[in-house]
Amino acid sequence: MGKVTIYDIAKLAGVSIATVSRVLNNSDRVKPDTKARILSAIDSLKFVPKADAVARARKSYKRIGIITLSITNDSFVDRLRGIMMALEGTAYETALYPVTTPARCNEILARLALNGSVDGLIVLAGGKIDENIIKRFTAHNIPLVIGVDKQTSLDCSWSQIVIDHGAGAKMAADYLIEKGHRRIAFLGDAYLDNDFNSIGHIKLDNFRQRLAEHGVPLPDINVAIASQSMEQAYEKVQSLLMRSEPPTAIFASSDTQAIGIISAAQERGLSIPDDLAVIGFDDISIAEHIQLTTINQALKESGRLAVEFVIAAIEKTVSEPQCSEMPLRLIPRKTA
Repeated sequence: MGKVTIYDIAKLAGVSIATVSRVLNNSDRVKPDTKARILSAIDSLKFVPKADAVARARKSYKRIGIITLSITNDSFVDRLRGIMMALEGTAYETALYPVTTPARCNEILARLALNGSVDGLIVLAGGKIDENIIKRFTAHNIPLVIGVDKQTSLDCSWSQIVIDHGAGAKMAADYLIEKGHRRIAFLGDAYLDNDFNSIGHIKLDNFRQRLAEHGVPLPDINVAIASQSMEQAYEKVQSLLMRSEPPTAIFASSDTQAIGIISAAQERGLSIPDDLAVIGFDDISIAEHIQLTTINQALKESGRLAVEFVIAAIEKTVSEPQCSEMPLRLIPRKTA
């Protein structure tokens, strides 16, 4: 078989070459079923776009893409600091791709796998990624590093930074039980609503399970959901604190939310931790300054390691995908 062209793709998919071109350039003007048919043709014919070949031939083209749920989330900012520190002094630049839905995440992944605009990619978005898209990265020799939770890890066919969020949630439950708490609440993140980021569910499920093992229930009435912001956490926790028998402890899905909880509690005249104990998750930079008890997930180190993995693959100093599980630690401070 000679070199595959977009004419071959168009013929197999039963569309015009203009439509194939729109898909390769990630145009929104192509219907989802048509786009799926074209991508299937691309996969079956093992098509390598011209732009991809040109990019690979340019030795000075060194760009690492980063896909993330948010560019303002505090935990992402700390992880990004680790990434940027690791890239300092190298020839690599970065390109950020924020996403909010599974469709958008897979859409960007599909485009990046085909158009040669990155030499490697770090995915911090969470959620389920289409494995066919991942295979395209392998086919086009674009190294991929994915941040995954241990309980939803795919396999080591590609490099992974593994974090056991469920284990962290269990650490928080054990700690609160040891401190004598029995009226305990959980503040999760808004992604619990749309099934995009499974990490929110994992934290809640494991926290609830460990409490149950200690004989302490976590009813739905003690579960609140807020976005990853202090303001939303502040608002959502009000209903928990206004009860005649409010919780004596709250585990927040993130440090950012924990800070919002503390603010709301203090405004109501509650003493932290005597009236209300608060535990966060992440150990962002400000956590130590405000003496927040939290679960440390080595944010900067995970960013540094992701860069190390992706550059090693780009420069072919390793021959196999690399996987590493980041250690989690409960950091006891003054809020719990």
